Amino acid sequence: MRSFLPLLLTVLLCLPCALMAQEVPQATTNAVSAGETVKATNAATLVDSGNVLQVGIAERPPYSMKDEKGEWRGIGPDLWEEIAKKLGIKFQYEECLQSEMHQKLKSHEIDMILVIGQSVDFLGAEDFTQPYVFSHGAAVIGFSSITSTIENIMTHLVQSGVFFIMLIMFVTMVLISLILVHFEGRQEDGHFIESDPVKRFASALWFTAVTMTSVGYGDSAKLSMIGRTITFLWMLMGILFISLFTGTVVSSITTAELNSSLTRIEDLSHYRCGVFAGAKMEKVLLSKGIPARRYPTLMEGFGALQRGQISAFAVDAISATTIVHQEYSGQFKICVMPTVQLLYSFAFRKNDPLFDPVNNEVIRSTLSTDWRSRIEHWSGPLDF
Repeated sequence: MRSFLPLLLTVLLCLPCALMAQEVPQATTNAVSAGETVKATNAATLVDSGNVLQVGIAERPPYSMKDEKGEWRGIGPDLWEEIAKKLGIKFQYEECLQSEMHQKLKSHEIDMILVIGQSVDFLGAEDFTQPYVFSHGAAVIGFSSITSTIENIMTHLVQSGVFFIMLIMFVTMVLISLILVHFEGRQEDGHFIESDPVKRFASALWFTAVTMTSVGYGDSAKLSMIGRTITFLWMLMGILFISLFTGTVVSSITTAELNSSLTRIEDLSHYRCGVFAGAKMEKVLLSKGIPARRYPTLMEGFGALQRGQISAFAVDAISATTIVHQEYSGQFKICVMPTVQLLYSFAFRKNDPLFDPVNNEVIRSTLSTDWRSRIEHWSGPLDF
C-alpha cells in the first residue's frame, strides 16, 4: 500500500497542469471565434439596422456602364455585387458625375465610391481598398493625314531656323559670286569674260552653287590664283553650309515624328488637350502644367475629339481601348504612357466598419487565377 502512495501523489500533482493545458487551446479558439464574430457583425451592421448602402457610380466603360435594360454592368459592378452577396450587404447605386464623387462621399450623400483612381490627395478623408484594376495613362489622338504630316514638318522646319540658314547660304553665294566677277573679270582668259555684266554675274552664281553642292568644276575652270583661292575657301564653307542645312532638316523631321507619337505625359503640351473631369488623369495633367478642357463624361470627350474641338483626349488606357474598339474603330490612335500608373479601387469614408471585410474580399477576388480573364471579359484583350 505504501508503494502506491508516491504514484498517487504524482498523479494528483500533474492533473491541474493537464487541465490548464486543455483550457489554453480552448481559450485561443474562443478568441478567434470572437474575432470572426466581430468582423461578421461589423459587415452586417448596415443590414441589421435596415440601412441601404448608397454606392456612387458613373458611366465609365468598361469599369461601370449601363446595358440595354438600364442595369449597371462592368468590372466594378461585377466585383462589388459578388462581394455584397457574400457579406449580405443591401445596397443601391447612386449615379453621379465622376467629378462629384469625393464631395458626395464627404457629405454622406453616398457611402462608397465604386470606381476611383487612388490619390494621395484624399488619404486623410478616405480609405482605398486593394486595387482591383491596374492601368496606364493614355492619350487618344486622330490618325495623321498627309496634309497634317506635311504641315507638322513645315512647322518644325520654321521653328528650327532652316529657312534662315537657306537665306544665309544664298546671301553668301551672291557675295562670293560678286567677288569672283570682280577679280576674274579683269583676266583676259578668265572664266567670267562675258561682255554682259548680268550674264557674267549669272555665270559666277551658277559656278558658286555647283561648287558648294558637289565640288563642281573648279578644278577644270580657267581661274587665276586669286580665283582658285576664293573657290577653295568657298568649297570649305559650302561643306559647312550643306552639313548644317542637312542636319537641321533631319532633326526637324525627327522631332515632328516624335511629337506625333505620345509616350510621355509632357508630350501632350503640343496638343489641344481634353480630359475626363474628376479622373486621375486630370490631376496628372495639372501637376505638369498642361492645360486641358474638362468633359463631364467620357463619351463627350471622345465626341469633341471626333469633331476636332480637341486634338488629344487624356484618359486611362483600359477605357481608351474599350471605347475606341467598340465605338470608333479605325478612327483614333491610342498612345499608352507607361510612366503614368493608375490604380482603381473602392473608396470608403475613414473608419467605416465595412472597409475591412470588403477589402478582404477584394484581395481574395483579385488574387484568384481567373481575375485577369474577368477584366478582359469587359474590356477585351489588353496588351499590358
